[in-house]
Amino acid sequence: MQAKDLSEAQNQRKLAVQEFTDVNEKLNELRSKNAKLASDLLKKEDEIDELKRFINETKFEFEKRDHLTEELKTQLVSFTETIGRLEAEKLDALQRLSNEYLVHL
Repeated sequence: MQAKDLSEAQNQRKLAVQEFTDVNEKLNELRSKNAKLASDLLKKEDEIDELKRFINETKFEFEKRDHLTEELKTQLVSFTETIGRLEAEKLDALQRLSNEYLVHL
């Protein structure tokens, strides 16, 4: 009877050791997957940071271009007004020259 109990206890011990080994292997597997996921996460966070920097640089460039565009529009208006004024002065000068020419004839 004792031998049977001992044999049953040894079998239960073997099962417990096998179960422990299986659980330990699964735990190691999960730890390995967790480490890989943590590494992947860090890489993705680095990619996100890089994209944020790119977006900020691009925003800055767009703002700079918008500012330059506004400056160019202002200069264009100023040049257009100057051209209009010069054309009016030219017409006035031509008119005066024409009048002086007619007076001398």
